[in-house]
Amino acid sequence: MGLKPRPTKKNVGLPLSDLARAFEPGATFTTEDGVYKVVLVEAGTLRINSGELWAGDPFVIMNQLPFADKIAPGDYLVQLSVADMKFPHGQGNDQQRVACAKLILADGQVTNWVNATRPGQRLSSLKSGQAFGYGVDAGTGCFMDASVLRHLEALDKAEHDKDNWEGWLMPRVQPRLLPKGKSWGHAAEVVDTSSGGNVVCFTSGWGDGVYSSFWGLSAKRERLCLVTDFAVLPAASP
Repeated sequence: MGLKPRPTKKNVGLPLSDLARAFEPGATFTTEDGVYKVVLVEAGTLRINSGELWAGDPFVIMNQLPFADKIAPGDYLVQLSVADMKFPHGQGNDQQRVACAKLILADGQVTNWVNATRPGQRLSSLKSGQAFGYGVDAGTGCFMDASVLRHLEALDKAEHDKDNWEGWLMPRVQPRLLPKGKSWGHAAEVVDTSSGGNVVCFTSGWGDGVYSSFWGLSAKRERLCLVTDFAVLPAASP
């Protein structure tokens, strides 16, 4: 949908964050700004029926296509890497944010990250320091089977026709009461009752922006996971 700049001029289609450590429980990143500690949270199980995976802002679908690479139908766990951030006195309020969201496809060791593309997108078309990503305009990202999109749009239309402009999904994703410092939420909701098709949603890091997704590949080039990077955690060392 859009192109996301990276703070390096060396490569294209690479994550902003250190994804190798983003899902290590208790992994700690220390920067000039503060200390980031990884907390893992299970956000729910995603049902894939068609094999076409869609990631994006569920409130701003805008005819966005699913990823070009298909996955096998089945049920897959969605895991969140939440950054528990502690800032030096006077430099900010301690808080938590969703740093990355992972759809786990298979067990194994990720050895390489590849920018996930949609039909018509070619990594060779990117300039140095860019990656394909999706736009967020409602502070939320998600994973869902592409077949669920039309059902979600129909549910939202029914609510809009009743002058409920929040739609069907928004009240389920945005928690009304949050503990102090917890600036995130998630939800797994069945959208198509006939097939069990659902959507797994999560707040997107610092909020609106353009965020990229990456296939985690094994040494044999098998897809082990898909991770959306919300650019909260520090980058990997060069």
